[in-house]
Amino acid sequence: MSHSRPAPRRRRGFSLVEVCLALGIVTFALVALVGLLATGLRTNQESAEDVQAANLAAAAIAQRRAAPTASDPTLLLPPLNGAVQSPILITPATQPYRGTVYLTGDGAVAVGTTDRYYRMDYRLSRDASGRLAQVHLSYVTPWQAEPRELPTATPGGAFAKTRYELTTYLPVPVP
Repeated sequence: MSHSRPAPRRRRGFSLVEVCLALGIVTFALVALVGLLATGLRTNQESAEDVQAANLAAAAIAQRRAAPTASDPTLLLPPLNGAVQSPILITPATQPYRGTVYLTGDGAVAVGTTDRYYRMDYRLSRDASGRLAQVHLSYVTPWQAEPRELPTATPGGAFAKTRYELTTYLPVPVP
């Protein structure tokens, strides 16, 4: 009597090649997701800085609109009536009055260079009628970067990450 062996059963499962291929695909996808996460975090930070710069510009304009002739040193823009070393009242539109203010991250005037986060450049000029002052604000961070030459490096190697510009007109008070 001959005993025949039963046919070997085929094992069900994944081969080593299939497992390695699946791990490679999953690894590739995870690396791509980590790269997107870093990009998303950086974009979120830049958006927050853009919003902060827009809020600071709006606050500076609102302060000067509320008190156009006040000479309070906490106000970021000079008075619109020509007081306190501000020749805007007698400056024609072709020769604007310019200045720079360095701000901390929360918008206060920076005391030292270590506190500086934003650089606010402003330009004030009058229209032909003399009743309106054109106010142009430019916020740049980091404060060492050049405001007009994005994305060029400054001598210190800093690139401007955020640049926000605003131009508006404010009424010049009549004396």
